[in-house]
Amino acid sequence: MMMDTAAAEVQDIGELGRAVVGKCRGVSSTQGAGLEAALGRRDWYEASQVIKAVASRCMLRKKPVARDILLSAALLFATSGQHNTATELGNLFINSLITAKEAPTQNTLDAIIQVSLQYKVEHIEAARILLKTALKWSSSSADYKYGYCGFHGVLARLEKAAQNYAVAQNHFIHSAAPAEFTEMLQQWATTVLEGERDMLLARAVFLLLGVSKPLEACTVFYLYHNCTPASITPEIAAKPFPHFEHTTPLTHFTWFITCACHFAPQSPSSKRIFLALNQSYSKSISRDPVFPLLIESIGKQYFGVQPTSNTSSGGMASLFDGLFRSLGAAPSS
Repeated sequence: MMMDTAAAEVQDIGELGRAVVGKCRGVSSTQGAGLEAALGRRDWYEASQVIKAVASRCMLRKKPVARDILLSAALLFATSGQHNTATELGNLFINSLITAKEAPTQNTLDAIIQVSLQYKVEHIEAARILLKTALKWSSSSADYKYGYCGFHGVLARLEKAAQNYAVAQNHFIHSAAPAEFTEMLQQWATTVLEGERDMLLARAVFLLLGVSKPLEACTVFYLYHNCTPASITPEIAAKPFPHFEHTTPLTHFTWFITCACHFAPQSPSSKRIFLALNQSYSKSISRDPVFPLLIESIGKQYFGVQPTSNTSSGGMASLFDGLFRSLGAAPSS
């Protein structure tokens, strides 16, 4: 009778569980059997210890299956609600890539994304740890200066769901998802005073321009005002705000600068126009102490306007450097 009860307590380990067990059996039949038994009785701690022991054994012998085991196990634990352990296993996998100085491949990026998508807002702390490690690794590639956009996208959505809007913005800037970014800004705007809403949009647009995304900046501006043109053309940009409601001088300046960066950064008159806009809207720019730094960076990047002082230039560099380091990515020079 006791044997029947014990047998009834053993649960199916599922397809993912069988896959991880199979990989471990290929290294050690004894440890593979132990893992299967631990998973069957939902002893997650014991299962994780077996997995780490097998992976460590493989790494010492320089067997590539070690990473496969860790990554598969991370997905297994994440889909089973064991997110802290999934993060631990996922970090072991990513750190092994960092140690080996392996460049990101799309298959590896997609596999980490698959794990990270199993995290909900209640698991945000574990997700941050995993994805900041992933951002650090992916930023080592010249293709992903500030970290892979997919990792930023997952974190941006989680931070948005947690209503951590300022943190979400920092990730949306690099997520290549302007529509979702705009939706977050509109949601954020309902939580601030009406007189501050134009500053939310301006800051987002200036940050996008600062990381060389003028088209996304245009798109976010238009979508924020509930305009969805099939394409943003110079003709559309030239119209004097026919559909924009509740505009302010800062809104006007934001749009003029965005259009100038997107459509005419190399035109002979662009530098003169940029300087004239700065002078005309100086009061609006001064509403946020970060705006002058952002605008100086934009002026240098798009129009060749040098900062007015070394202090200003250093302040802008420190601002961006601090911002991206806080996200887990270390921008390359």
